[in-house]
Order: sequence, then C-alpha cells, then structure tokens
Amino acid sequence: MGLLDSNAPYWLPIDPISGNRLIIEPSHGAIHDGTHFTLTYNKIIGAGSTVSVMMTAPATSTSQYIHFVCGVECDKAATWTFSICSASVGSTLTAYNNNLNSSNANPAALVANPTITTVGTILETHIIGTSGNPNSTTGGGVEQRNEWILEPAKQYLVNVTTVAASSNTVINMPYYYR
Repeated sequence: MGLLDSNAPYWLPIDPISGNRLIIEPSHGAIHDGTHFTLTYNKIIGAGSTVSVMMTAPATSTSQYIHFVCGVECDKAATWTFSICSASVGSTLTAYNNNLNSSNANPAALVANPTITTVGTILETHIIGTSGNPNSTTGGGVEQRNEWILEPAKQYLVNVTTVAASSNTVINMPYYYR
C-alpha cells in the first residue's frame, strides 16, 4: 500500500461525487492565496487617440514573479500593443485583490496614460474591428490566455489606439505573482 492509497483524501483530496482527484490551476490557486489582482481601466476616446496603462513590475529577490495576461475591448476599431517600455509619471491606478478577504498588497505599480519615452520592444499586437473606409461600427474584444512572466523592475505598456471617434475602450489586466 503506497502513500496515495493509505492517505488519499488527505494528500490528494477526492471529490465525493465523482471520486476524481481534486486539482486547482495555479492562477485559481493564486486567487485563494490572495496573490491575484485585477485592474480594469475604461475610457471614451476620440479617433486616433490613445489610452494606455503601464505596469512596473516589482524588484524582487525572492523569486516571486508576476504572471501577466491582458485583454482589450473597444466598441469600435482599434489597435493595441503590449510592450516593454520606458515611461514616467501618469495617473495612479488601483488594482483589486481577487480574494476580497485578503489583505495582501499589490506588488506592482500601475499608472494610466504615462509619458512614454519609448514604446520599446513590442511583444504583442492586436487589431479589434475593422479600419476600412467606411469604418465598421462593430467593435470587439480579445480574450487573452497568452501569459507572460514579467521580468522584475521593468516597465510594461498596454497601449490602445482607436480608429473611430467616441470609442469606449476597456483595458483588462488580471495578473498574479508566485
């Protein structure tokens, strides 16, 4: 009789209905641990205008890295990028801990519309809607599961440029650290 047989419900919990082993994905476990945060930033901007959010990953020596995923929604056509940037200032934003019972502080610094020195290395580019003539009135969104593990003490930029006027744009940034 092995470890799994003698203490199965203790070491590897079993679902009482199906008899299957219970597992939890790391991102879901981070919610339970109070180390998962979400920022949602919404702005209505004009044609050719940009809205951006910059995250500065914390300097760390404890091997805790931010696992980052991002998505953008816009009710009209837009292009957005995710890049390693150089920027400064901006309006401070608040991300919320997905475990509302946790008092863990957000390890990252977030600002809206920073002064961009350089966009830097573009890691992802996405297009929402169409930018034909005439412009489509249909917008769209991108559900991302392309996770990035961010390098400590670097600045990362999500930058959205709209095609049509009065574009309602939302930047969604869920992330966690492990």
